[in-house]
Amino acid sequence: MASLPNVVLRGCTYHFRRSIPVDIRDRLGRRELITSLRTSDFRTAKLAACRLYVASENLFVDVRTTPMLTDIQLAALVQDFYSRIIEQDDVARRAGRMISPDARRVRANYFATVATNTRDALACNRLDEAGFLTESTLTNVGIMPSALTPTDLAQAKQAILRAGVDVAEALKARYEGDFNFEPNDKLLKLQLTKLEADHPAPTASCTPVPKTPIGTVPCSSSKRFLSIVGEAFRVSQSPSDKS
Repeated sequence: MASLPNVVLRGCTYHFRRSIPVDIRDRLGRRELITSLRTSDFRTAKLAACRLYVASENLFVDVRTTPMLTDIQLAALVQDFYSRIIEQDDVARRAGRMISPDARRVRANYFATVATNTRDALACNRLDEAGFLTESTLTNVGIMPSALTPTDLAQAKQAILRAGVDVAEALKARYEGDFNFEPNDKLLKLQLTKLEADHPAPTASCTPVPKTPIGTVPCSSSKRFLSIVGEAFRVSQSPSDKS
C-alpha cells in the first residue's frame, strides 16, 4: 500500500501528523500537529489529510502575520512599568524623610538627563537598551518573552522606551514640586482611561477599589540608562542624601 504524506497508521486508524515550522513553535507551544483522522479507509484518510494540510498551512500564515501583542496588552505593559516606578516614589515619600533643596535639584537634573537619553535611544532605535526591563515587565504581566516573535518583542521594547520618557519626566516634575504630571504616550493614556472607566473614583457610598500590589522594579547591572532608572531612584531615596 502506498504511503501518504503527513499520515501515519496507528493500529487500524490513520492520523495526520505535521511538523510545525521552527520560527513559530514558541507561539504555538508545540513542535508538531497531530490528530486522528478517525478512519481506517485509505482514500478517506487521504482526503481528510489534504484538507488538514491546507488548514495547517493557513494557520501558519495567520500566526506569522498576526501580531501577538495588541494595543491593550502593550498599554497594560507600559502601565505596569510606569505605575511601579511612581509607586516607589510615593512609598519613599510617605516615609517622611526630608529632601534638601540641593538633593532635590540633583534628582530633577538626573531625571531630565534620563528623559533626554531615552528620547535619543528611541530616535536611534537602540531598542536593546530597554531589553532587561521589557523582559521583566512582560513576565510581570503574564507574557513570556520567549513566546513572542522578534517583531513583537521589538514592539514591546519600543513601548517601554516610550514609557520611559514619561517615567523620567514624571519623576523630574515631582522633584520640581509638580505632582499633576500627565503622561503623553498614547499607550499610557489608553490604559489610564481604561482604568478610570473600570474603577471610578470612590464616593461616600461605595467601597474603594484596592490597589494591585506593586513589586520592586527589577534592575540590571549594566550602565544602560533605562536599566538603571530603578536603581538610581532607590539610591536617591537613601536616608543620607547627597547633594
